[in-house]
Amino acid sequence: MALSSSLVAMGFLASSPEAFIPFAATVLPTLFLLGLFTVVRLVETSLESMHCLAGIARIRGVYRSLGPEAARHFSAERGRWPEANPPATRFGPALAFFGTTASMIAVINNVVAGAGIALLVHELAPSASRSLYAAAGVIAAAVLTGAFYAYQRWRFADFDASEPHDD
Repeated sequence: MALSSSLVAMGFLASSPEAFIPFAATVLPTLFLLGLFTVVRLVETSLESMHCLAGIARIRGVYRSLGPEAARHFSAERGRWPEANPPATRFGPALAFFGTTASMIAVINNVVAGAGIALLVHELAPSASRSLYAAAGVIAAAVLTGAFYAYQRWRFADFDASEPHDD
């Protein structure tokens, strides 16, 4: 909601550079920062979910030991990760990591940052070509997306679901 309201306001202010530039310089970094907080929290929530699923898998293992009927109902094949392969990894870990909610929000957030960078380049070099502004924004968004991807992979690699976590 905040993003769409801000974009509508930016659209109305676009005809007035005196108002648009300060507004964009305030709103875009704020939206980016809020998006960054959201993305970090989504990664942490995914890790917490993995921890809970590992605990559920341990409980299912205990239930399987209660007898043949229980073993059938709580078989590893009927479980979720980490007992069974998650469907998200069917096309490999790279696509699985780009398919997370955190990744989707990060890409949108990075496009907001790219738009801010394009506006900044326009302010710093007003006589430059529009393709330079666009290239700066696209490159910034791509670099930030790569940095997020590396962060997410690092957090998941650093997380061991078999160990209890108090954090």
